[in-house]
Amino acid sequence: MNISPRFTEFGMTGAFFLLSQLCVVFVLGSNTELTGFLDKWAQALNAYQGRLPELLQKSIGSLVTVIGVISIFITGLILDLIGSYFAFLEMILFSRHLNRNQVWLNEVSAQCPANVKDDYQALRDQFGTSFIVGPQRLWGRMHMNWQYKNIQAFLFSYIHVFSSLSEMLVDAMHLWRTSRAISTTLLIISVEVFLFTTGSHGVLLLVFVVLFLLSALITLRSYSRLCFNLFSLACVTQAKRAKGG
Repeated sequence: MNISPRFTEFGMTGAFFLLSQLCVVFVLGSNTELTGFLDKWAQALNAYQGRLPELLQKSIGSLVTVIGVISIFITGLILDLIGSYFAFLEMILFSRHLNRNQVWLNEVSAQCPANVKDDYQALRDQFGTSFIVGPQRLWGRMHMNWQYKNIQAFLFSYIHVFSSLSEMLVDAMHLWRTSRAISTTLLIISVEVFLFTTGSHGVLLLVFVVLFLLSALITLRSYSRLCFNLFSLACVTQAKRAKGG
């Protein structure tokens, strides 16, 4: 893993999340429950600061700055981990690309160990081409996360070994991860609005649905771009190998 781009990515998404939380506090500042919660935190911090040694009290500003910077990166990392819950929606797009590229993927999977071959076939059989399915089929799809990750990792490894990860593919991957973190932030905001806002339940539900659809759209658009790059490069790599290049 390249450390520098990952830290930049975590810094951007972590800062976006914290700024969005400041906006939520500003907009919902009139909410008595939220205001009371924040006041308790402020009082606890002030009381703790008074018990610190004199030397630490003089450098409290620098200490808070360091903690703030670390918090931004940790927040970005947590958002990246939580964003994996969009995997079910991503699997639908991924399986469609598997079906579109089945001609050369059948040849590649036939030369692979049984786990790759079986996972590839299981994904194709489970998802197929239909989008609307029954509860039993839907339940089966929700348990295909490991197979999906295995085939995705296999395609990245295939390109890395027999070709090279192009800059375009790497950029698409970073954009996808950043988009997932932003979408996760939108989902968290929707939950906060639902919990801390007093108003019509119909309006709150509408806000929640709109934010959820927006977050899903952002994630799927960026993941679609990644899939087009991933499968195109893998196809070119396979064609090059077939010609003995």
